[in-house]
Amino acid sequence: MELRVLQYFLTVAQEEGINRAADVLHITQPTLSRQLSQLEEEVGVKLFHRGARKITLTNEGILLKRRAEEILALVDKTEKELVEQEQLVGCKWGGTEHLVTGCLGWSVNGTGIYYCDRPVYGCWRYQSGRTVF
Repeated sequence: MELRVLQYFLTVAQEEGINRAADVLHITQPTLSRQLSQLEEEVGVKLFHRGARKITLTNEGILLKRRAEEILALVDKTEKELVEQEQLVGCKWGGTEHLVTGCLGWSVNGTGIYYCDRPVYGCWRYQSGRTVF
C-alpha cells in the first residue's frame, strides 16, 4: 500500500466521485480508477459503493479512510520532526553530528581552540579527547 494511493483514496472519498477527484489530483480518470481497483484487490475488500452520480464508502472503506488519515498525518508529523531535527543538528565534523543541551564549562587549548569541559547544549565533536564546539 503506497502513501500516494492512500491520498488518492482519501481524495475520492472527499470528492465523492472519481472524475472530480482526478481533477483535484491532476491525473486522468482511468489512472485513478485503476489505482483504486488495485487498492481494493490489495486489501481484499470492496471500499466503495459506486452509484450513478456519487461514490460512497463501504464500512471497510470508512475504516480505511480513518486509518489512511492517521497514517498520512503521522507521515507529515514525522517529516516535520525530521526537518526540525536537521535544523537543530546542523553542524558536522568528520561526518558525525552531536546534539547536547549546553555547556557548563569552557576552556581553551594550546592552539586557541575553545572546548567545552562539560557540554550541555550545542553541536560538538571530540578532538584529542576533548569536546570542541
